[in-house]
Amino acid sequence: MLQVLEGKIPYHFLARYEAIIHCMSQGIRPRRPPAPVVGDIDWEFIQSCWSRDMEHRETILEFVEGRAVLN
Repeated sequence: MLQVLEGKIPYHFLARYEAIIHCMSQGIRPRRPPAPVVGDIDWEFIQSCWSRDMEHRETILEFVEGRAVLN
């Protein structure tokens, strides 16, 4: 999703594939793109999607319902 919003591949700031694998295994996620590319609400949603615990991930229904409340 971030590569779509920012126009760059995930972990574009890392030069080596091994470094990307290491970051992913340590739970290090791609950096937040600068504003206004990703707003606070969108960034919170992205972060919840990356949760290692699936129970803490927002479902698509929760996401859509949350968006309906905001609009």
